[in-house]
Amino acid sequence: MCPGNAKNGRNLCALRWLKQTKRSGTTDEFNAFYGTLTSDQLGKYNEEAKNLVSNDAWNKNVNEGQIY
Repeated sequence: MCPGNAKNGRNLCALRWLKQTKRSGTTDEFNAFYGTLTSDQLGKYNEEAKNLVSNDAWNKNVNEGQIY
């Protein structure tokens, strides 16, 4: 699995999932995981991604943040 370049909640989640949960996970495995997230969890990823972008803080370390 290789997350895209877009700076959004889905990719933020994917980066953290790959780093902290399933290092060599596949796209299908991530899609299954992502499909189980609640609207609250999705909202947290989207809000954090939005804040990281607006604060110009999206960098190589975003994958080390919290998994919701």
